[in-house]
Amino acid sequence: MFGRSKQPLAEPRPEGVRISMLGREERAAIAQHRFLAFDKLLRLAKCATEPDQENLRIIFHTGKHQFMLFVDRDDPRKISLVMAFTSSTGDFRKAERVSAAITHKHFAAKVSSLPHGDGYFGGEGYFTIFRTSVYAEAAHAFGDSLKAYVDDTIHAYDEFVRLMLADD
Repeated sequence: MFGRSKQPLAEPRPEGVRISMLGREERAAIAQHRFLAFDKLLRLAKCATEPDQENLRIIFHTGKHQFMLFVDRDDPRKISLVMAFTSSTGDFRKAERVSAAITHKHFAAKVSSLPHGDGYFGGEGYFTIFRTSVYAEAAHAFGDSLKAYVDDTIHAYDEFVRLMLADD
């Protein structure tokens, strides 16, 4: 489903120069280039994409799951893959415990739950975020692993749902 072509993703920077050594405008140009390259990669993988040029965010759907991919404009090495949802009912404390347990088990996906509404004070509901953040000096370092990150996030989500439905 994912993967890059045989050619590496050429970036607009001199060979051998690290991104951290570049000026703000040059880093912004690289971030823009990565944003466009990842959008193209996702479309080639048959994902429906909704690119947001202003925020360098791509909302994409795999056919079963929806994700957001972010490229940091100030530090284009930082790339984040996010899946999030809100549960208007449910036990926030249990969601918090399950999130911590899953985070300790997974290689890439980090899970956190936040109270929704007045969840801290006895109300129900929570907001859960599944995030994979990567620092990649070369864009293809992330592109080559994108399927693994997506799969790891989906596995964390499935495990979260299973554990939330299980009796304590």
